[in-house]
Amino acid sequence: MDSFAGGGWGTLVTSTLISKRKSARYVIGSVCLAEFFVVLFSSITFFILLKSLPIVEIAGLIFGGLLAAPLAARSVGKVPVKKMFIAIGVLVMLTSFMTFWRVIADLIH
Repeated sequence: MDSFAGGGWGTLVTSTLISKRKSARYVIGSVCLAEFFVVLFSSITFFILLKSLPIVEIAGLIFGGLLAAPLAARSVGKVPVKKMFIAIGVLVMLTSFMTFWRVIADLIH
C-alpha cells in the first residue's frame, strides 16, 4: 500500500536528482513516470487480491489525476527554475518532517 504514494522514495529521488543539478523538468518528469509504473503494477496486484472494487474511490482517483496532471505540466513550464528548486526543497522537507512527526507520535503512544 505504501507504493501508492511513492513509498517515500519519490521525495528521496527528487532531492537527490536536484542536488545533482538535473533540470527540474527532468526530475519531475522522471519521478512522475517512475511513480506511474510503480502505482500501475501495485494497483493491478492490489485489485487482483481485493474481493470487491470500490468503484467510487477509483473513479475519484482517476478524475483527480486527470485534472492534476495537465495543471502540473503547465505550471512546471511557467515557474522559474530557482523558485521551483526552492518550492520542491520546501515540499520535500515538509513531507519528511510530517513523516518524522508521525513516527515520533506513534512511539510516544
